[in-house]
Amino acid sequence: MRITDGGEMVEFKTASIYFEREKSGEKSNTVRYFKSLDEENEFVSHIHRLLKVCIVEPTTGRSFERMITDITVLPGTIPKVFIISWDPRRDD
Repeated sequence: MRITDGGEMVEFKTASIYFEREKSGEKSNTVRYFKSLDEENEFVSHIHRLLKVCIVEPTTGRSFERMITDITVLPGTIPKVFIISWDPRRDD
């Protein structure tokens, strides 16, 4: 995870098997948990300012950006599980 654009965009890496479905809008969300409390705290500290998500397929370096429509924290999960959803409309 990386926070960019002055805290308004979060970047996540995705697996090759999901990338095309995520880019096309067929799968317009990602489910994330953080392996360290520091990384989770960094994400949470920006959660109310985040406007966009950038999904990167690390093998090829291909990526896309979408506008975030919702961030849900699943209750009762340890570590916390976040569902980040985006507007599936393409602008590329």
